Amino acid sequence: SEDRFTLSISFHHAVLDGWSVALIIGQIRAAYEAGLAGGRTDTTGQERAPLPYSAYVLLEQQALAGREHSAFWASVVGGRSATRIAQGVPAGTETRPVSADRVVPAEVAAALRTFADAHGVPVKSVYLTLHLHALARLTGRRDALTGAVVNGRPEVDGGELTSGLFLNTVPFAGTAVETGWGDAVRETFTAEQRMLAHRRYPLSEILRETRQDGAGGDLFDTVFNFTDFHVLDPARGRDAAPPEVTIAGAVYFEQTNFPFVVHVARDAFTRQMTLTVNHD
Repeated sequence: SEDRFTLSISFHHAVLDGWSVALIIGQIRAAYEAGLAGGRTDTTGQERAPLPYSAYVLLEQQALAGREHSAFWASVVGGRSATRIAQGVPAGTETRPVSADRVVPAEVAAALRTFADAHGVPVKSVYLTLHLHALARLTGRRDALTGAVVNGRPEVDGGELTSGLFLNTVPFAGTAVETGWGDAVRETFTAEQRMLAHRRYPLSEILRETRQDGAGGDLFDTVFNFTDFHVLDPARGRDAAPPEVTIAGAVYFEQTNFPFVVHVARDAFTRQMTLTVNHD
């Protein structure tokens, strides 16, 4: 229509992560709004410069040089057998990617957030615990390994303004919940905290050092990812009038080298929690 249009953006995931895409979309929106206003750009909140991407490269190089990181991941992986959903699928089998999307019912999402608050953990830890429980039950195991997508973006001034790829996927161990869910989510959160200092050690090195090959090797074929791109929220950081140009919504499609990817996300536009499963 005269006042609505669709903008399509295509890119390789090796170039940008989700937060960076959100930054770029926000910049496009602001530039378009400024153009409609005759070129007058609102520079409020733009005084800080993005951190150079080389700062992240340096952090990864430092992780590769630290023996403590290799030892940590050896302790996580050591002695564990593979957790794989795609059992019995011959190598080289041609498959087509499929994506299934669901909105988490509002009452369920609210209950999970209340539960997280009551136990002093982020809601991400609750969803990750549920994922591990489902994975263990699905594979008939008490314990399970999944891949956890982690953010290695530098936590310094300007780091949140840089565009690029700052993600890593690391092995994450959990069990089926057999006792209390409160204890389970706290254990998951504690494991996440222990992992933080080692999150930039590349998965390729973890697999090489544990003699694993392929996408997740013999460790896992399922990945969990949680996102909340609040940078796209139209109301974020605005105390005055709403913007002239707004983003009404977004539809995403992506493929990875992992057979199963579970995305849990807070939609910045509808503010609903969504669940997406991408699989071959």
